Amino acid sequence: MDGRFLASREVVVRTVSGSLATIVETPLEDAILSRWQRGEFSEQERRWAQQFRKRMERPLSPKLYLDNIQRAGVSFEIPRSDEELIASVNELLNDRKLLPRLFAILARHFNIPPQSINEVTLRWYKEGRRPFDEFAPYAFFCLKANFLWHLSLTNPALFKPDKNDRKDLEYCYYLPSSQIFATKDDKHKRLLPGLLRPDQSLVDGDELKQDLRRISEAWNQLTKEERISLNARRGDAPPEDWNSIIYRLWKKHDGEISISQHKQLIGAKLIDPTLPKEQQIEFTIREFMQKKAKEIREGIRLSEAELQELNKRYEGQDPTTILMFKSTVSRERLKEWHPELTEADLAQENADIYTQIYLDPEEYGHFQFC
Repeated sequence: MDGRFLASREVVVRTVSGSLATIVETPLEDAILSRWQRGEFSEQERRWAQQFRKRMERPLSPKLYLDNIQRAGVSFEIPRSDEELIASVNELLNDRKLLPRLFAILARHFNIPPQSINEVTLRWYKEGRRPFDEFAPYAFFCLKANFLWHLSLTNPALFKPDKNDRKDLEYCYYLPSSQIFATKDDKHKRLLPGLLRPDQSLVDGDELKQDLRRISEAWNQLTKEERISLNARRGDAPPEDWNSIIYRLWKKHDGEISISQHKQLIGAKLIDPTLPKEQQIEFTIREFMQKKAKEIREGIRLSEAELQELNKRYEGQDPTTILMFKSTVSRERLKEWHPELTEADLAQENADIYTQIYLDPEEYGHFQFC
């Protein structure tokens, strides 16, 4: 709920040194996306796409929501403006008389099995019927999006039904895991302000695409030497241009220049000052990362029971101190990211698997450069 993405295929392991590491690798997704990028689709995928479009084109109906509002004894007036609709949905979801009915709406809309929804409802009562946004923040968010989309249809003069309504609503479910939401849809632009956090941005999809294309074309026109020089000054930051939506978004959500030092750092030498003098052997960052990656790969995968115990002990906070991403990246893409790399450098990189390791500075920040 704070703008971080939801990782796919997470695996938590315990390394030989006792550290906990999260591994995220998506070889299947990488291969599929690479194929789709080339416009290659299987017949099965085409059938799935047709079935998805057919399913998504089913019209939305406000009946489920209006029925539950009525049963709860809560008043609802048909909105006459976008602002009235957003305000009305906020009032409805804050009305404690409607709270018990929210479970029925969730179960019906998302096909949650009766046993599961009963267990959740019972837990809610045992925990003192906390406000729903505190008890189940993501479920509350999805409900709010559903209320906005379905109740908008109570006034056809304000929001006309559209065959894309169901699909556009489902896109909203990704919003909590993002910082920037780009769309060309008019209903998104009108209703998403009722769902956005202050640290999020809603941008026009066409404007974003045009600016990305402009920046990409300008980059492609540079010589290798010019790219290296630009990277040395700005790192992965976009060109400084207040007329550029990319630059304005970068200033809002990042704003710090991170200069690419891949080539310089990978060969830098370190020592571990916590070891006895006779054991303080110099090693490069490349050697350390390769050793750490091997240690992570050979780690023992935690069982579901162990994960639940960790979740309970750390009260939902991430107990891991290492995060390793493994993804498929072409050598051409590596050249784009790091134009300073030579063919000899790339020969030492794996052209198929791009591994990124993030270490907790509290556990690994004690190394010193030689």
